Amino acid sequence: MGDSTVAPPRWFLLVLGFVACVTWSCVRADRADPEATARYVRQFISTIESRVVPPEVTKLKTDSTGSRGCSIDRRWSFVTPWSRARYLSWVKTQLSPSYGAALESPDQLTFSRYERGDTQSVVVETAQAGGSVQVTVRLCVLPD
Repeated sequence: MGDSTVAPPRWFLLVLGFVACVTWSCVRADRADPEATARYVRQFISTIESRVVPPEVTKLKTDSTGSRGCSIDRRWSFVTPWSRARYLSWVKTQLSPSYGAALESPDQLTFSRYERGDTQSVVVETAQAGGSVQVTVRLCVLPD
């Protein structure tokens, strides 16, 4: 008698390979280092803050609003002695080319980009406050 082993069908091997890949990806994602993730988030927020908060600001207030399903949600409010035009020009320079201007009006700029599977948006709102400008900046990262 000859060898009676039968090779599994090709589709079975493809399905088995797919299941193994999905399982391996899930296991790797579950084992992500929470400390490394926290470091990344802190660094990311710090980078954005350095790009949207100019020198010479007063009354800087930072908070996390935790709304609208954002995985990262941060807000900065401050007063700058700069004119509205100067601040908006400066912030455009700071965020370009990393972020594209998605919406622009006289008192609001919205920037966005897609990176690492997330949609990141930065909304800048300005209001004249006497000889200064009140600025509110909101960062929201929406996971896909």
